[in-house]
Amino acid sequence: MVAQIVGISLVRNEDIFITQAITNVADFCDKIIILDNLSTDNTWREIEALQATFSNVEAYQINDYRQSHNYISDYVGTD
Repeated sequence: MVAQIVGISLVRNEDIFITQAITNVADFCDKIIILDNLSTDNTWREIEALQATFSNVEAYQINDYRQSHNYISDYVGTD
């Protein structure tokens, strides 16, 4: 397996900041996983725009922050 740089972001109601934060690391990361924890603002819309812009962005909506483990556990202890 080839080493990868995977960015992981757990967010909630970050519509003002998420675009800048992800854009800052998009070229550096091989993959970016965004987990939106029940945002009530425009965060999910911003995430969808990021997915349309960057092919390395994966995003999921989760109901509880503890679900985040399900999406990142495959990366634990890997290169």
